Amino acid sequence: MNRTTSQTTKPAGIGRRHFLKASALAIGAFHFVPSGVLDAPGQPGANSRFVIAQIGVGGMGKTHLNNLLRFQDEGKVHIAAVCDCDENRLKTAFQTTKNQATPYRDYRYILERKDIDCVLIAAPDHGHAVPTVVPVVGVLYRPLGLSH
Repeated sequence: MNRTTSQTTKPAGIGRRHFLKASALAIGAFHFVPSGVLDAPGQPGANSRFVIAQIGVGGMGKTHLNNLLRFQDEGKVHIAAVCDCDENRLKTAFQTTKNQATPYRDYRYILERKDIDCVLIAAPDHGHAVPTVVPVVGVLYRPLGLSH
């Protein structure tokens, strides 16, 4: 039985170590670039301002909304929507945002919007779970169909 040894040849091109070094340098370079370089003059960049919605605006939610308004005045966030099942609280929150945020009584409309980056859930303890889990699962409502 004649056994021949075949030598593996190294493929031509870039090596793994060189690739990793170059990738690390390229990714690290963005940490040293000032944020103003990537922004257009007079326009915040994509990471400069969050578009936020708030679910629950009563009790502690009022404090959260007032803090968000402070951040909005500084140009860090934009409050796009507020939601509460209580009509009076929703009306007060809408007026607090100077009628700029879209009011919703059903949180599912907020979750359907594609322009919102972040949702602050300030609902009572028993109301946190569903608005938190629904976006993760990705299903707002799917009826179960049975056929026999």
